[in-house]
Amino acid sequence: YYNFKIILNFFKKSKITIGNYEIDSNQRVIIKDETKVKITEKELELILMLHKNNGLEKSYLLKIR
Repeated sequence: YYNFKIILNFFKKSKITIGNYEIDSNQRVIIKDETKVKITEKELELILMLHKNNGLEKSYLLKIR
């Protein structure tokens, strides 16, 4: 199942831009001013979730304590 998820991600649009940052989900890197920083799968998921939802509400954060 995990390998299947990686294969599916490969065929999706892999690069998105958020502000001055470019995120490559296939390579799991964040790029700014030609500097690349490798990120974990969980970090990538968190960044994409925050971007999709325009952040998190305080009520959600209080629930996950």
